[in-house]
Amino acid sequence: MTVLCVTTDYVAGRTVARSLGIVVGCVAWFGSTYAEGVKDLAGNAMSDVGSVYEARRYEALIRMSGNAKRRQANAVLCVRFSVREINATWKELCAYGTAVELEPE
Repeated sequence: MTVLCVTTDYVAGRTVARSLGIVVGCVAWFGSTYAEGVKDLAGNAMSDVGSVYEARRYEALIRMSGNAKRRQANAVLCVRFSVREINATWKELCAYGTAVELEPE
């Protein structure tokens, strides 16, 4: 079963049969621009910085949708991202939304 993840609060042609609660998927990382691959040792920005962050967001979505699937959801509505500093060196990115069971209208 695939879990549909959308940023909207509805899906056209579908209705929410059951709301299964909030689901979250988090990824933590060491907040060094060098360890992240954002800068090289000379302090120059790396050319693929976007892909580093894109991969992190994708991993958070995968974890969130896995949590939704375990609740028997087939969709997650109102998906959002949040980033926070855990401490001076660690950061966390979370994807979160409402797990639901959708059915055709």
